[in-house]
Amino acid sequence: MVDTETIVETKVVIDESVRKKLLNAVEEQSQVIVHCRIDDDYNGTLVRIWATTFLKDLHGRHKSHLLHAEGVTIAPIWTEVPAGKSLYFTLLFSPLPKSCKVFDFFEQIPEPGGFIVRNIPRNKEDVYHIDLTGF
Repeated sequence: MVDTETIVETKVVIDESVRKKLLNAVEEQSQVIVHCRIDDDYNGTLVRIWATTFLKDLHGRHKSHLLHAEGVTIAPIWTEVPAGKSLYFTLLFSPLPKSCKVFDFFEQIPEPGGFIVRNIPRNKEDVYHIDLTGF
């Protein structure tokens, strides 16, 4: 005798007031979004982001930590960038202090060649676009 199981799809419905509270909570957390681009013109390449990638407040000791990477792998796994193509990905960081006006993006890694973008001016949206080509 074969046991069969019926799978019923359900639709999740979130109450509008709960949805608004969740959206406000995300806004209050003030996470920093960094959109990145890497171009490869000739040979193709492999890239990855280390979990030890930070945003460093230049006028203080604060470091915002990487929370999530979308569109790129976290070391030790590699992401391929085919020859003549670009890789676009997004990184989500913990908040910068309100006093921060300028910061550095950097990978603190145990080998040469980490990404570094210096002197990024802070903006009101905390959304940034950086080019990591050539590292």
